[in-house]
Amino acid sequence: MRPGPSTEALAGPVAVGARIDVHLGRTVVALDVPCEDVQIDWASDRVVPGKLSYTCPSGWVPASPADPLNNYGQRSHVVAILETPAGRDEVDLGWWQHQSWEEDTSGKVKVECLDLLQVLEQDPMAWPSSPPRGATVLSEAQRLAGTLPVVLEPGTPNPLVPASTQWGHSRTEAIRDLCHPRGINWAVKSDGCLHLWAQTTARNPVARYTGRDMLIEAPRKSVERRPNRWVTVGSPQQTNDKKPAVKWTGVATAASWPYEPAIYGWVTERKEINSADSRAAVHKAALTNMETALAAASKRSVEIAPDPRLEAGDVIAVHTDGGEVIVGKVIAYSLPVDKPSGQMRVDMEELAW
Repeated sequence: MRPGPSTEALAGPVAVGARIDVHLGRTVVALDVPCEDVQIDWASDRVVPGKLSYTCPSGWVPASPADPLNNYGQRSHVVAILETPAGRDEVDLGWWQHQSWEEDTSGKVKVECLDLLQVLEQDPMAWPSSPPRGATVLSEAQRLAGTLPVVLEPGTPNPLVPASTQWGHSRTEAIRDLCHPRGINWAVKSDGCLHLWAQTTARNPVARYTGRDMLIEAPRKSVERRPNRWVTVGSPQQTNDKKPAVKWTGVATAASWPYEPAIYGWVTERKEINSADSRAAVHKAALTNMETALAAASKRSVEIAPDPRLEAGDVIAVHTDGGEVIVGKVIAYSLPVDKPSGQMRVDMEELAW
């Protein structure tokens, strides 16, 4: 969770705004851009999870590649500004790479940006590659990330990565395949660095919302049909074309009530990993996928007053007026940054107990 004002302060009268500075390389090309309709959308299941959009007056229509709102390497640094009876707070919402701009019929300019994983997604490797001998998770993540700095957060394992591992062309997919089987989360945070941190089973909420403060609504709906079998497949790098290809399959199942195959049927989630170096590694990846899935009971969407402190991965608690208590991990959100009367949608994976 990002630092900022307390939940109690946000539940009272709040004046909000946004400050956007635009950088081009090491040059600041615009400070405090006049902006409105500042919106951040984040979805953990996207390769590049974060998207920023905002609108500027007609005089800001780009005319040259170096103009602030153009998309020749420009990056927006966004800060949410909140004034409450307790004082003024600024919440750093990070760095965003400009992707496109468009002039509307009124002459205003709408800018769309993506979080900095887009730097890796749009720069695939020319050829498949393997880690050098002695590579660790941190050194290999930095090699794959290129110029994007990588930070290994305290307490995160940093094991050796086998030199037999083979990655494809996509840097983002390679980082996913490096981190996911090892129980490591990854994301670009507000400092503009790619952070790696250990997945945890922590269930202590970093914030609580109720109908007496910031909760607006939390409608209930049915639980989606979930997998009860997780299949992971992988194969080692082939060094001799004459040898038959080795294929490893790891399977993990959850066949107890209410997921007995005789009644529920088989619902299978299949994943393929390029980082397999042994049959045991593939089986461990299948178990990790099962444990991650079983840690979530269902998905819920709630509407709250805007809280720019929230980040994907935060565990929050929602107390409804009907007495229901929902504790879950944030997997997606839609944040109106500069609208005091706006509503923030938060998608949660409700934790199983």
